[in-house]
Amino acid sequence: MTFDVLVDGTDVGDVKYDHLDLTDVGNNPIASGTKIGKVTTEPTHSSCYQTSHAHIQFKNNDNYACYTDHGNPGAALGAGASLGRVGSDNTGTREACSNTPPPPPDTDGDGVADPQDACPTVAGPAINNGCPVVQHVYTGTADGKVFETYWGGGNSLTTAEMADVDSPVTAVTNQISNGVQHIYYGTQGGEIYETYWGGGNSLTTSMLTDLNTPINAISSQIYNGVQHVYSGTEAGALHETSWGSGVPLSTWQVVNIGSAVTSLSSLITPNGVQSLYSGAADGKIRETYWGGGNTLTSYPLATLPTRVNGLTFYVTADGTRHVFSGTSAGKVYETYWGGGNSLTTAEMATLPTAVTGISAQQSSNGVNHIYSGTQGGTLHETYWGGGNSLTTSQIGNVNSPVRGLSSLITPDGVQHVYTGTQAGTLHETYWGGGNALTTSQLAGFPTAVGSVFSRLT
Repeated sequence: MTFDVLVDGTDVGDVKYDHLDLTDVGNNPIASGTKIGKVTTEPTHSSCYQTSHAHIQFKNNDNYACYTDHGNPGAALGAGASLGRVGSDNTGTREACSNTPPPPPDTDGDGVADPQDACPTVAGPAINNGCPVVQHVYTGTADGKVFETYWGGGNSLTTAEMADVDSPVTAVTNQISNGVQHIYYGTQGGEIYETYWGGGNSLTTSMLTDLNTPINAISSQIYNGVQHVYSGTEAGALHETSWGSGVPLSTWQVVNIGSAVTSLSSLITPNGVQSLYSGAADGKIRETYWGGGNTLTSYPLATLPTRVNGLTFYVTADGTRHVFSGTSAGKVYETYWGGGNSLTTAEMATLPTAVTGISAQQSSNGVNHIYSGTQGGTLHETYWGGGNSLTTSQIGNVNSPVRGLSSLITPDGVQHVYTGTQAGTLHETYWGGGNALTTSQLAGFPTAVGSVFSRLT
């Protein structure tokens, strides 16, 4: 049995197990401890196979492979013992490694060697590049305050007030760049603010622009060092505010869609195309894009029967774009196109009351998840793909109308849904990765929650 050895996707050699009667393990990556065969029953007729045994051969595409000499054949080896290297400084074949280097240091003892550890002094899982997983939830409230709630990675559950402005906060988003955390938020009065800290910066809040009409939705991107904040207003306008890397602070109206913007998501592609996906009070879902050689274009992707209350978006690995929306009639829809798919809108679920918050994730096993919160306070998951048929189930009840919802799937496979309520509470519902379905209150605020956004670091 032969296994290819790849480094960053490049085939650098192979490892061959010889004299085995093989077990069929398919073409998938082999997990530690998988049985791959047993010592062959072939006659002892070759120059190598004089007695029953198996051996391992290393072959490199460049230079020579070598084996680690542990002494006499049959010596017991512990877990993690070196067997050899694909590629060495040796000058011939079938040689012991002449200068096998010691294993690289692992300062924090998390099993991720320092050269591959993005956080070499703080323990964290390999799936998160050796960094601890910290969950952050950013919340805006009706009394004009913005909070960060965070925990994990050695941090106990903490909620801190980050800003206090003069108008109810109606929309919140976040970016983290070069160690600096940025919270961007819009208000009932039409102002858009940034609060930032970290990376050597003290906590600072500044007004970016005043659109003089209620901000209903906000999204953000950082591209080539330029910060982009996109906003949707009660008056139906989509705006972009941008600055940084030599670009002066400016705000311009991208388009007016003719109906109150209720929800907004954004994307900047590697070639600089900016795309906005918006939901509106008239039931229309729209894409607006420009840049990367494209002229400004805005067109409807779908027209739903009732008001769109929430919208989220992602792109799957096959290039398909997915917009998920929830309506005042309690319906959940998916609109998708690209990746060989024509533009299609499908109803995915019917919930007991109006959808007032929505988020979506795709897990590593190809399952699509839509998380919805309702006017009645119930939380629902709709999922399909990865061998699952389309299924909707209630996952919680926060006993107050949902006013903001966000979600994450952590590297350990746990699904997390964060909800803010009319009653001023912030909740987490989580399950998977060995955890039973659980809902707990993370924080309580003096007034109603207006918006929620979450991120992992």
